[in-house]
Amino acid sequence: MPLILSESSGKKYEPIPAGTHQAVCYRIWDLGTQESQWGKKRQIRIAWELPEQRMEIDGDDLPKTMSRPFTNSLHPKSILRPFLEGWRGKQFTQKELSGFDLNNIIGVNCMLQVMHKQVGENTYANITAAMPLMKGFKELAPENKPFCWSMDDGPIPEETPEWIVKIIKESEEWGKEEEAVIANDPANDEPPKEDDIPF
Repeated sequence: MPLILSESSGKKYEPIPAGTHQAVCYRIWDLGTQESQWGKKRQIRIAWELPEQRMEIDGDDLPKTMSRPFTNSLHPKSILRPFLEGWRGKQFTQKELSGFDLNNIIGVNCMLQVMHKQVGENTYANITAAMPLMKGFKELAPENKPFCWSMDDGPIPEETPEWIVKIIKESEEWGKEEEAVIANDPANDEPPKEDDIPF
């Protein structure tokens, strides 16, 4: 599913240019069980900051962001598994496949491949792949508050965009009659461990 760029507060923002960009993973949301073209699937959404792509919001200079949903699975036929392995530059071990903590990718840099799709007058910027950070590039920390949120963590972080809150509330796990209480969620500020692979 593409990240659709639309008008916000009367302004139309330019899409992220097509090509390869340095990015840092800064947020992950548990979207719960959602309807998909393959039936009901547990989904997550991973978001990145692109430090070299800037925008002004309420007078603040901030990095542009992109996100992409995935089925929450490391099955060999899943989209998430080869995406993460391409980012790592290494396949998962059997031990990692038995339980991989997504907190490990918060704050990790990569090179994101972005492609454009034109539909009428609308430009869709899609994340197609992630690769290890290229040599010579300095690792950067997220500028916005980072977190990896699960429904088991309680209230939805207040920094969550309303359109993502809406998706979460539509999940089977959230419950149609339950009102979400928006509150702060602790950030995971611990930097990734130094190793041959980023996570």
